[in-house]
Amino acid sequence: MTRLILATGEVLRLERKCAMPLPSDMKAWIDRADYETLLERWRFTPVGSPWCQGEVGDYYKEVMFRKRDALKPGEAAQASKRIGLS
Repeated sequence: MTRLILATGEVLRLERKCAMPLPSDMKAWIDRADYETLLERWRFTPVGSPWCQGEVGDYYKEVMFRKRDALKPGEAAQASKRIGLS
């Protein structure tokens, strides 16, 4: 269960009712993508996208962070600067 605390101090309890399974085509795309491509999609994908939810989101995050950790020092920061914020 996830807790969401609003600015008013009210606490909402959210339960994940269903998890999106990991389709093989999405897994294959995640596995083939380089870190910069993964980061760009992660940064600019709209809220609620299937890329960021359930098993797909968990796998995406795991692979992206593993690829980031395999980069040479400074390369992740350079990728982030190339992508920008908008």
